[in-house]
Amino acid sequence: MVDLYRVVRESVRVGEPGYSIKNLERFYMPARTTAVASGGDSLVIYDRFRETSESSLLNDLRDYNRDDCLSTLSSETGFSGAPRKRVIGRQLRTLRMMHRPEESNQRTAEGGA
Repeated sequence: MVDLYRVVRESVRVGEPGYSIKNLERFYMPARTTAVASGGDSLVIYDRFRETSESSLLNDLRDYNRDDCLSTLSSETGFSGAPRKRVIGRQLRTLRMMHRPEESNQRTAEGGA
């Protein structure tokens, strides 16, 4: 396992207050547009979902977590020089699985990718 935070902190200098993925993602992806803005917000939203069972709150959390996953994958491209086509392919597969989990589970059960 590679600690991306340490790798980035020791290899690049940026005009940001910190080296968290939220501080750095402005260099490699568009600004987020999700209703949930931070990890702290996600905890509040999840508590509210548990109290109300409102499905839109769960959707907001899914979108926030999807963007976190995409940001992590995109940071690999932005800071390691990995071939962009390979990383974008993984991002698309991840998005497909996150938006249609029943289909990806069916493909896995059938032996597909």
